[in-house]
Amino acid sequence: MTDIEAFESFTIKPGPSTTLYRNGSYRSDREYLDASGDRWVYVGLCDGDPLWRRENEQTMWVINAVVDQFGPLTEAGNPDA
Repeated sequence: MTDIEAFESFTIKPGPSTTLYRNGSYRSDREYLDASGDRWVYVGLCDGDPLWRRENEQTMWVINAVVDQFGPLTEAGNPDA
């Protein structure tokens, strides 16, 4: 299972500003694009797992599942990056 729909029933808390995974550094105040151009946004922490979701979708994913399935994410043109 890659997507984490079950997390929707838990309280989601703010998380650390940076998540590290597979040599990538993903900041919670940034938006990221996957290889197909879909935009990903940080949602929060649930049980220690940083959750992300694709813009305009409600399903939440753990960051390692996103990176494993879609490849490393690239910053989405953040002006102060």
